Amino acid sequence: MPAPKGNNFAAKPEAAKFTESLFIRMTQSEKEICFEAASDRTLSGWARDVLLTSAMREQNAAEQPATSLQSKSK
Repeated sequence: MPAPKGNNFAAKPEAAKFTESLFIRMTQSEKEICFEAASDRTLSGWARDVLLTSAMREQNAAEQPATSLQSKSK
C-alpha cells in the first residue's frame, strides 16, 4: 500500500523505520562540530552510526578477558 501524501515514514521499508528517540543536550559549538563531521549525511543517521559503533566496541571490550600485566612483561 502506498504511503499517504506527505507521510514519508510510511513509505520506508520496515528496516529503515526508527521509532525510538534519544535526546542529547549539547552546546551550539558541539552541535556545529557534529554537523561538520556528518558531512553530506543526515545528522541523525551519522549520530546513530557513531553511537552504535561505539556501543558495540564497548560491549566487545567488556566481553574480552582482561590480560595480566605480568604476561605482557615476559
